Amino acid sequence: MFVKNFSKTILTVVFACSSVSLSSAALNPQAPVQITTDGSVEQSVTVAGNGTGFVAAWQNNLLQTAISFSSNEGLTWSPPVTLGTSVFGIVSVAAQNSRFVVSWSEHDDASNDSYVSASVSTSGLTWSAPTVIQMQPVANGIGYHTPVAATNAGFMLVWTERDLINGGHEAKTSFSADGMTWNSPVQINTMGTSPDQSKVSIAGNANGFLATFTLTISPAEGYAVFSSNNGATWSAPVSVSSVEGGTLLAVGANASGFLAAYVETSMQTIATRFSTDNGATWSSPVQIPMSHGDSSSLVSVSANNQLFVVTWVDASNNCQASISDNNGATWSAPISFPTTPSIYTGELLGVSVLPSSNAMFTWRDTMNNAYSSFAGVRSNASSSPQIFFNQISPNRPGKKLF
Repeated sequence: MFVKNFSKTILTVVFACSSVSLSSAALNPQAPVQITTDGSVEQSVTVAGNGTGFVAAWQNNLLQTAISFSSNEGLTWSPPVTLGTSVFGIVSVAAQNSRFVVSWSEHDDASNDSYVSASVSTSGLTWSAPTVIQMQPVANGIGYHTPVAATNAGFMLVWTERDLINGGHEAKTSFSADGMTWNSPVQINTMGTSPDQSKVSIAGNANGFLATFTLTISPAEGYAVFSSNNGATWSAPVSVSSVEGGTLLAVGANASGFLAAYVETSMQTIATRFSTDNGATWSSPVQIPMSHGDSSSLVSVSANNQLFVVTWVDASNNCQASISDNNGATWSAPISFPTTPSIYTGELLGVSVLPSSNAMFTWRDTMNNAYSSFAGVRSNASSSPQIFFNQISPNRPGKKLF
């Protein structure tokens, strides 16, 4: 069974941006907004947004999935709704224009079962009863991270589970058109090798979904697979990273293609690669320098059709932000993300970029409370890209976004 006490690491956020470097003077920090005050947050806080607002989700100290909603760009958040009874690990959230889906894993020692569950909401405030997508004996341990992605077609979930017959783990996916009814799981690691537990990610665009997993070989190697038929079948795995530290791929998507990001420990950088052919081939790696390199950093990616955002936390517990508006060909210099004074190292930071280029970032501090910061990003040919944190109009009167 997986250990429930994960390493505590800070998350750093990076925005992908144009070739013009982003100076620290372009950053306008405001005080973060506190989502919780009771010290109940046990895992990373993830986030997704659409035209109605943002949903933040996490595991609490009662082993429940906790969900909070903001309709005013994070100025205020609703009291958390709780689901599940034996939640284990990082809760994930994805958004369409009309609905949100939250996914998580549970390890129920009483019933000796582990399972992947999901809940759907059209309002962000009331949620469906959890749907169990996959159930296994605890010995077959579902991984502690179950990422979910959304396109206009629906939602795709990816996870790992232990393979007791062949050893190691299997990476599997399931698709739902409405977030309520889910297809039977499909295995995506077809190479006869074992993905590392929970080191999976998923993203989608109009072409389909791209999933990634990491193999437990030395050096660790990350692979991508693509499905154009909502997960009924998947392409043969293609290597994306094969370097020390490249053990967790994070992937994002826009209309032009897919961007993968991972840590290259030996170079103390975040490496990004872009694919315009649904993961069949990838560009040469482009490096984003890490001010204090840390091989345990977890990377997040979010995107719209103008910008990619990559996030991570460095070894000095600094949250970083960098922007790319050319599909990762060049990146802005990392800038510090305004967070609470003390946050965990190596933890996953939540990030969600809207079509407007407004973005929400979420995290937990070392007092185990959830926080958010809202940001606007401006990028054009006549000026350096700019990020504005917690500056919003119309929901925050007197504060102009641009």
